[in-house]
Amino acid sequence: MPASHWTAIELKVPHNSTTVRVSFNVENGSRIQAIVLGREEAERFKKGRSIRPLLMSGFEKSDEFRVFVPDAGDYVLVLDNRIEARFPAEVSLRVELSVPKNTEVRTISPERKRATVALSLLFFGAVIVFSAVKFLRS
Repeated sequence: MPASHWTAIELKVPHNSTTVRVSFNVENGSRIQAIVLGREEAERFKKGRSIRPLLMSGFEKSDEFRVFVPDAGDYVLVLDNRIEARFPAEVSLRVELSVPKNTEVRTISPERKRATVALSLLFFGAVIVFSAVKFLRS
């Protein structure tokens, strides 16, 4: 990566609830910063505007982090070499995407809901009767 420049790497996230794991190591040169951005935020970054990154590392020689990406879509990993503008940086980078194995939401049947509520009310009533009997005997 040239001195005083940044590099954008496209991250295609195919599934909702994906965890992106990034690790980098500067093999030769200056410290860099890694920034994970949504597509719109990446456009703001290119124009020099303020950004709301999903994650922003410090300027480091090496780092490893994970960031949770809730929605599928196009994201950008920016490697920024502008802090020490005098030197280029040779960087080894590793990016892994992982999704939960089964995120299926299940609900219980209406009959089971009614039975649970009825049993809860019955138990609550029994506790009140028991407490009242104990209280009135003392």
